[in-house]
Amino acid sequence: MKPRALLPLVLTACAATPPAPTASPEGPALHETMQEHFVYLDDLEKAVIGGDLEQAKLSAQWVMDHHVEAKNPSWAPHLARLEAAAGVVVAAPDVAQAAVGAAKIAGACGTCHEAHGIDLSFGAPPVATGDDTRAHMKRHQWAADRLWDAVVGNSDAAWNEAAAALADAPLHLDDGEDLEAKAPSTDASLEVVQEAAEVVHRVGREGVAAKTREDRVRALGDFLSTCSACHVPLGVQER
Repeated sequence: MKPRALLPLVLTACAATPPAPTASPEGPALHETMQEHFVYLDDLEKAVIGGDLEQAKLSAQWVMDHHVEAKNPSWAPHLARLEAAAGVVVAAPDVAQAAVGAAKIAGACGTCHEAHGIDLSFGAPPVATGDDTRAHMKRHQWAADRLWDAVVGNSDAAWNEAAAALADAPLHLDDGEDLEAKAPSTDASLEVVQEAAEVVHRVGREGVAAKTREDRVRALGDFLSTCSACHVPLGVQER
């Protein structure tokens, strides 16, 4: 299985950037393996955000099928946690549970990187400005990628920046927008957006206070799940 093109959601255009390479005592082969995992895990994150459970499971299954050999014994517990988290996604009955597993995968990656002194530097585009719906959604996607990168790369700065953006970016539909036109085959309503917005901003507020990896993994899972809970009934799809 090859990853589909990592294209942005219709209302959430923000591309993740692979981490800058760091020197590895294991050589370029390990770096290439990690880069490949990054691509599939980025696809997993996007699938969860878009409510695509099937694709999320395919990406997680790829991680389980492409076992990284623990050449260093200290890798073993971290790889076990990674594969266990991927198993949560594969077995998930719904996107909410897949989001929990996806966040745990990010946490397993971060734990391993921290334990082995791996310093990752993720690139990030500037946060979108503006007050219309598209700008708010772009900020949400930007924050989603930054939260994910912060957990994977153990970056307090990236986490705090993203959490603050969520807390300060109230989501609303533009005046005059026809919600039924956005999702004519669903029973989507303004309440869907409002409820999701409340959860997103709660996650943002709680995220600012989250200092431990466990708390951040939990907040990340809540956020990813909330994205899909809003996108699916509104008919937001990747293009």
